[in-house]
Order: sequence, then structure tokens, then C-alpha cells
Amino acid sequence: MTAVIVFPGSRRKDRAPCAPFFDRREWSRLMDLYGRMVAAGQWCDYGLEQGSDRIAFLVFRGQRAVPAFRIVKTM
Repeated sequence: MTAVIVFPGSRRKDRAPCAPFFDRREWSRLMDLYGRMVAAGQWCDYGLEQGSDRIAFLVFRGQRAVPAFRIVKTM
């Protein structure tokens, strides 16, 4: 019979809580919108900004270092 080896920190209760992220449906909608706006020449890049209680989808126009839009999900 095969022995199961449990590594320290591998159990859910031992791990730090997961940081928030977009679920599959939200991410799909964001990527759909982003693709349409890129095709229209309005947006050129995106980024993600993650905190302990929030995730932000940043949208950039042109080569600006400051995002034009920020879509935030908080927990």
C-alpha cells in the first residue's frame, strides 16, 4: 500500500488566506471588453494591482504610465 506524505503548510488551515481575484466569469467579461476596446484602438495595455482585500484591473491608453481606468473588486 502507498503511504501518503503530508507536507507542512499544505493543508488549507495552515495556509495564509487567499488574496482576492476575479472569478472566471468576471475575468472573461473583462477580457472580452478589453479585446473589443483594443480592436477599436481605444486601449493598448492592462495591468493587475493586488492588495490583501482587493484586486484591480488597470487599463492604459497609449504609453501613459498612469491608468486611464481602474476596475476594482473588494472582498
